[in-house]
Amino acid sequence: MSRAVPTHARSARSRTAAWLTAAALVAMAAAVVAVALLSPAMRSEPAKREPEATPVTRAVVERRALGGEAPTLQGTLRATTTISVNAPALTPPVARLVVTDAPAGVGTIVSSGNVLIGISGRPIIALATDVPLYRPLYPEDTGEDVRQLQAALGGLGLYTGEVDGVFGPLTAAAITAMYAQVGYAEPAPEAPRVAALEQAEDRWAALVAAEEAAEEDGTGGPSARDREQARRELTRARDDAGTWLPLDEVAHVPASGALVTSITELGSVLAPDETTVAVLIGGQPIFTVRAQAGQHAVFTAGDRVEVRALDGSAAMSGTVQHAAAATGAAADRASEPASGAAGSDEIVIAAPQGSQPGIADGAQVIVTLEGRVAREEALVVPEGAVREDEDGQYVLVPTAGGEARRLDVDIGARRDGYVEVLPGAALREGDEVLLGGGDAHAGTG
Repeated sequence: MSRAVPTHARSARSRTAAWLTAAALVAMAAAVVAVALLSPAMRSEPAKREPEATPVTRAVVERRALGGEAPTLQGTLRATTTISVNAPALTPPVARLVVTDAPAGVGTIVSSGNVLIGISGRPIIALATDVPLYRPLYPEDTGEDVRQLQAALGGLGLYTGEVDGVFGPLTAAAITAMYAQVGYAEPAPEAPRVAALEQAEDRWAALVAAEEAAEEDGTGGPSARDREQARRELTRARDDAGTWLPLDEVAHVPASGALVTSITELGSVLAPDETTVAVLIGGQPIFTVRAQAGQHAVFTAGDRVEVRALDGSAAMSGTVQHAAAATGAAADRASEPASGAAGSDEIVIAAPQGSQPGIADGAQVIVTLEGRVAREEALVVPEGAVREDEDGQYVLVPTAGGEARRLDVDIGARRDGYVEVLPGAALREGDEVLLGGGDAHAGTG
């Protein structure tokens, strides 16, 4: 027997079903609208796009001359070896230091035995010693510096004794002759030595007077020991107050002489803090030109070059002694080139003996090979083919398997977008190198 369902319950179930049907229809309509609003590109784009590969092009290794002009290098000129000559100390009776003699001018070669400059009536004489003297020298001094002084005076034909390192009468005579040869009196003895000589002379005079008095009155005079001691003291005092060599009246130069690059003018009054009165370049004029990295390969030892000041004020000829990348302190001192590339090269140039370059230390110069109007042909690649990392410079060469093989290279001259590949690299004319992207997947060549 079935039970009857109340009328109000059937009505409630009907209303719930209607609401659920309506909600489903609304959701379906919203999805259709959303799909319609999406752009065609968005509907077709995959969930993840792979990045596009960087284009890689190839270039052929060529053999050509980089330009038809003489190879040049621009950089800063530095004197390799300089000698600073200082003013003497101000001592009584001299009241101030004045340049009273200036026989040597800028650009002249000063040789051993020549007066470089005169200060307040006293000369500074160039003297060829192996190393600069480091102390004033007096009679009876001994040492290597005395030996070098004797050798230098012997080279001037003034010392004829044995080069034994002992300051004796022949050394003193040679010093006197050196001063006379340049028109100056030998140095006056120092005041303390003069005072010691006067005391020794007074003691000797008193002893002689006592001996004479003893002979007259028949009394005992000074003992033989006292007499001998007084005689020795007088002899030593006379030697000490005799010919000597003041340290500030000589300037060290090599045996081949030195080039004057700067000197104080005649009549100049030196300020109390003005110590340097002249600057020389020792021996054969040697200069170092520092320039942007990569330029040294243009030059080799033995090349004849012309060095011109960038402002056109002076020029000189010379011979390349050394050309290489600057290292250590030299590289640290070199200025960053204008292009911003790190590192530098240095070219060491020797000027002819006795030449007068006239180019100031620190000047900007251009170095040009003499007698070369064109470079020989060399292997070259586009600049864009040369890469660099912590291991150095290299190029990438395509392989048969589609990969890239690294080849280390040394780079020479650059011109017109190409760089020279120096001998030693495993590259040949006609090989291909990669430009643009690409990574090395094989061993280093």
